[in-house]
Amino acid sequence: MSSDLTPPPRVFHPTSPWAGVLSLVALALVVTAIGAVGLVVEPGDTTSIIVAVVFGLLGAAFLGLAVCLPLMKYTVTRDHLVVTCGPVLRYRIALNDIRRITRADLTISLVSSMRMPGVALFSVRYTDVGLVRMCATRATRGILLIDTGNRRYGITPVDVDGLIQAIRDGGPGA
Repeated sequence: MSSDLTPPPRVFHPTSPWAGVLSLVALALVVTAIGAVGLVVEPGDTTSIIVAVVFGLLGAAFLGLAVCLPLMKYTVTRDHLVVTCGPVLRYRIALNDIRRITRADLTISLVSSMRMPGVALFSVRYTDVGLVRMCATRATRGILLIDTGNRRYGITPVDVDGLIQAIRDGGPGA
């Protein structure tokens, strides 16, 4: 065998995504129901129809995120940590850019994006560390913060020590 064969990437999974899936499904149902109320109160009204369509699309987006949440994973390749949540979120972090990795319990800012029980996605503002690009199954407790100097990423792997070691080893086969 040739020594220049690239070893397979190491894949790490997040802690259980099911609380987040349930939160997103519940939110989708509530949003869709709110949109449908207008159709019951004012059937045939153009504004009610538009509101119902907009809220229905928003509900569908939340259901789409719920479907993607179990696809979340953290992959360490020879040169990168690739953080994904299905087709909707992908962060590619060069291993050489990683300056610090810490475990933290974070404090949520009142102004934030996608975070709720069991899920934190996209850019989330925290009062103690600022903006963090999240792909996690928790919003505040036990977050693994990856600092590249100019950006922070937050993840929640089951095998924290294994992921940290894979990064420090420079990926598989480094």
